[in-house]
Amino acid sequence: MHDVVEHRVGPVHGFYIAGYCIATEGGHYAYAKLYREPPEHAWSGKPAVAKVSSGPWPLSADALSAATWRACTYAALLDQQASGATRAPDGR
Repeated sequence: MHDVVEHRVGPVHGFYIAGYCIATEGGHYAYAKLYREPPEHAWSGKPAVAKVSSGPWPLSADALSAATWRACTYAALLDQQASGATRAPDGR
């Protein structure tokens, strides 16, 4: 049981996100990396700005969705910090 699923989105708040999910006997784990330039794949040799993770989840789609959501939230925070904004990503 070693299925791998990959996913790329962007731009999100000026960042590109490349994520991947790995199935294990203990559940599905996902990782998402933030890039300033579009990566060719999740294992791009380009330096990532950040990396987040999620898991274990019963389904690969859930794990990848959660990791991507975390990466999007982090991208929003980095974008706000760069612009000097003081509000949280959810508008508070």
